[in-house]
Amino acid sequence: MINSKMKRDNIQKKPMVEKCNDITNYKCPACGKRLFSTKDGRAMGRIENYCGKCGQALTWKGIKIETYWIYL
Repeated sequence: MINSKMKRDNIQKKPMVEKCNDITNYKCPACGKRLFSTKDGRAMGRIENYCGKCGQALTWKGIKIETYWIYL
């Protein structure tokens, strides 16, 4: 039997985007945990498909992340 919390968690939601000065934070829409941040084009954190705190399923479709990647 699947409870209502599990059903809610399996519905993908876009992360909340909060901008403050030159920092952009991407947060879980269910619990508010910071998932990923960018500052001056540098990325901090990881883009995940689920929130590590509450298990909310996430989708990053349509979210533009302005950063650059350095390959060594």
